[in-house]
Amino acid sequence: MCLYFQQPASPTDNRTDTTALAEEMHANLRTQAVVIAEDIDVHAEARHANLRTQAIGIAENMDVRAEEIHANLRTQAVVIGEDINVHAEEMHANLRTHATVIAEEIDAHAGKF
Repeated sequence: MCLYFQQPASPTDNRTDTTALAEEMHANLRTQAVVIAEDIDVHAEARHANLRTQAIGIAENMDVRAEEIHANLRTQAVVIGEDINVHAEEMHANLRTHATVIAEEIDAHAGKF
């Protein structure tokens, strides 16, 4: 296979053709770069909107979960408070019984002297 190149009429013609080709390639690359940048921008906006939607969903989920945890802790606190109250009443009654027994024993011993 043999390739034939047409020789320019003068060296100036060759430079002119090369310059024109370079300018055309530069313009083409510039157009492609603009299209790629616009495409990236569109994808970035779509991704940003998607991430924003996900963040809002996560925040709402966390808020609901926090309310559930708060309600659960409040319920547990009420149960613990009631349990403490019951034990305090039992301890009070027990101490009152002991105090009565001790007082009776003191009275019994006091009567002996």
